[in-house]
Amino acid sequence: MIGLFSSHTFTASSTPSEESGIKYDTDAQIYREYEICMHNAEKTLADDKLKGREMALNCYGQLRKYGEERTKKAMATYYDLDYR
Repeated sequence: MIGLFSSHTFTASSTPSEESGIKYDTDAQIYREYEICMHNAEKTLADDKLKGREMALNCYGQLRKYGEERTKKAMATYYDLDYR
């Protein structure tokens, strides 16, 4: 019986770490990522309105990797909106 288990080698999962990070990021971490992105967009907006607006629009798109619902929740939290 011991021979059966000792001959089998277990390998680590080959799922990418980026994919697993997406699953386990908390809502607070996702919000923080959005907040940092928007802060950078606001700083740029002071110097270049067009580029700043473009950056702000891209912030939402960058978070879509977490799924639509979680992205909307982070955005609503940022703008102090009631989500749900």
